[in-house]
Amino acid sequence: MTRLATALLAVLFLLPACGALSDSAGPSATMFRMIGRSWLLATSKVNESSPGMAVVRDQATWNAWMADIRDLRPPSGDPRDVVPTVDFSTENAVVLWLGARGDTSYSVDVASVSLARPSRLTLQAVETQSCGGAALVITYPLAIVAVPKGFEVQAEWSRTAPCR
Repeated sequence: MTRLATALLAVLFLLPACGALSDSAGPSATMFRMIGRSWLLATSKVNESSPGMAVVRDQATWNAWMADIRDLRPPSGDPRDVVPTVDFSTENAVVLWLGARGDTSYSVDVASVSLARPSRLTLQAVETQSCGGAALVITYPLAIVAVPKGFEVQAEWSRTAPCR
């Protein structure tokens, strides 16, 4: 791991309440920040039906994504709150999407981010489905998190148990 990446991880461990830790509180625990969530898109980037991920490394690419994402909600879910910014000098944004879903009950959550090996972060992404009260409309659920710059990023997907 480079000295910059090591220093960045050390600084991130000192920033309290900035995100979430992985399930293990050992040396592989890495912090992340939730940037926001959306269910409506106007983009061809995520129009497939299966989950996917994109790493956004610069402001120009971020601006292109933001032009296509409708109604990005901040982590609080309150549309009156401000969506956090991404500092591309120290962070990358990771966009995780489910693809097309047939109702509004689906969402994407990030359970944890861990150091899989010295140069790779693994995001534990979870497809969740709430019970009841869903509108029958095609949605494209996604979540965006900020992670430290300088790492390869991979996502491991899981699903919550469907409603019965």
